[in-house]
Amino acid sequence: MTVEEREMTVEEREMAVEEREMTVEEREMTVEEREMTVEEEREMTVEEEREMTVEEREMTVEEREMTVEEREMTVEEREMAVEEEREMTVEEREMTVEEREMTVEEREMAVDGVQTLQRSEVVDDPPQYLGIRVQSQG
Repeated sequence: MTVEEREMTVEEREMAVEEREMTVEEREMTVEEREMTVEEEREMTVEEEREMTVEEREMTVEEREMTVEEREMTVEEREMAVEEEREMTVEEREMTVEEREMTVEEREMAVDGVQTLQRSEVVDDPPQYLGIRVQSQG
């Protein structure tokens, strides 16, 4: 081997050593970066957890308030339903009374109508309703 070749191989070796050192430094950098990201993530997760617990606490307070409101609503709804049922039964009773009165009145009207037709002496155009035939009396 010539001196030049030896110097070249020495230089190549030095270059290879420098490259190795660079890769070691890069590895160390990536390790440091990883450690940094891990620390950042830990910090972030701790902060997020704190924020989340605050939000969760607020949510549970809101949920409690909602359940109280829901209970109040169900009580009000029950009271309203009971009141509506009472009103409906009163109205239904009144309606049945009115219906009875109407049927009595209708019967009376029909009887009065038939009696009126029977009493009349002259019927120009006899009605043909309710199956009643009226004959004019002569």
